[in-house]
Amino acid sequence: MKILFIGAGNMGQAIIGGICGKVFAKSDIDIYEISEATRQNVVSRFGVGAVSDLSHIGEYDFILFALKPQVFASFAAQNGASIREQLHADKTTIITIMAGVGIGRIRESFGNIPTVRVMPNTPALVGESMSVLCGSDGIDDSRMAKAVEIFGSIGKTAVMAESYLDAVTGLSGSGPAYIYLIIEALTSGGVWAGLPKPIAQQLAVQTVKGTVAMIEQNPDKAIEDLRHAVTSPGGTTIAGLAAMERHGVRNALMEAVKDAADRSAELGKR
Repeated sequence: MKILFIGAGNMGQAIIGGICGKVFAKSDIDIYEISEATRQNVVSRFGVGAVSDLSHIGEYDFILFALKPQVFASFAAQNGASIREQLHADKTTIITIMAGVGIGRIRESFGNIPTVRVMPNTPALVGESMSVLCGSDGIDDSRMAKAVEIFGSIGKTAVMAESYLDAVTGLSGSGPAYIYLIIEALTSGGVWAGLPKPIAQQLAVQTVKGTVAMIEQNPDKAIEDLRHAVTSPGGTTIAGLAAMERHGVRNALMEAVKDAADRSAELGKR
């Protein structure tokens, strides 16, 4: 079973690192990457193969599109017809991680090929991605299971209908940026309260890490209950939470997810 990556940037490399020698043999992984420097780096780093054109694309069982969404239209215009001629639905499965590029656009470009659309997120780079997968109508269980195995190699997975993908993009796709901003703000708060910045950042990062571990190790407890457990009547925590409520932190985060989801939907219409 062979897989071809079209595009091998950071996310593509994260997936290659996850599957290499585990889900696929190195000899069964090839990349098509127009940047010579990136291509040489990936081949050297992972020991996979590289192709200079797409004349044999029909030989692959899986084709994973890891292009930037904004270049997909030009790629499809230049290569769509020749790719369509070579692919066969009984052999090939297309996987796309391009934000805003739906299954419908993939099929318009390359024909009625079984397709899996995936929204991973950047923690894939450290093996902690949250990837949500959705399959085209009628995709068989074995192909979907292989796609889940691919993305399970870089973190956790969930399978949902494509109609949820914009909301997924707004939450887990964009979510790492929200968490970075929260950690920045906590660090700045520590500095404002008198801590040296390196110590403030260390405290903020470890606090977030430890809090996530508490949630994971207490799956039967509601997050609200865990929050109540550290909120003593008349104490310091409730004072801090009251300040967050006064300044609309909860609502700001909710709106961030919704606005990002709406933007994903807008991009998908282009």
